[in-house]
Amino acid sequence: MDPVTAGILAAASTGLQVASSITAGNAAARSANWNAAQMDSQALRTLRVVNAQEDQLRAQQAKELGRERAAWGQSGLGFGGSALDAMIESARNAELDALNLRYGGTVQANDLRNQGQISRWEGRMARRAGYIGAGTALLSGASQFAGLSGFGGPPGKSGMRYGMTGAPAISTLPKVT
Repeated sequence: MDPVTAGILAAASTGLQVASSITAGNAAARSANWNAAQMDSQALRTLRVVNAQEDQLRAQQAKELGRERAAWGQSGLGFGGSALDAMIESARNAELDALNLRYGGTVQANDLRNQGQISRWEGRMARRAGYIGAGTALLSGASQFAGLSGFGGPPGKSGMRYGMTGAPAISTLPKVT
């Protein structure tokens, strides 16, 4: 193969490798960013659901505490002493239930956001790897091109080896006599 054709093919191959590497890195980054956006949306939905559940729980607890107060009032024992202690304990437990529900939702939402951040980081690393791969392909292609006869290689010798061209083959093996 003549050096000009070999040079064109080497340049085209290098160009395709560069484009492929960059495209793959960018595609992986887009995918990771999409996943991260989904995680962020899921975190927001989780918080909304938990807030609604907390509101529902608090309304239910208020009704229950009202029934408890009414029962103590009807019993004729009054609202002091152990009756008051029991109502305070019930109110405390109701509040703890609501706060635990909120806390669990917040933890779940934070976990989703953290997964989104990790996904974004993976996307940045994939994009960076694509650019590094493109740079590697460029250097490899430049090295190949420099080894071609007539394009910076040694005079009369081709970068193509082992009899693939009309140029003399280069061998580092000693001659057998």
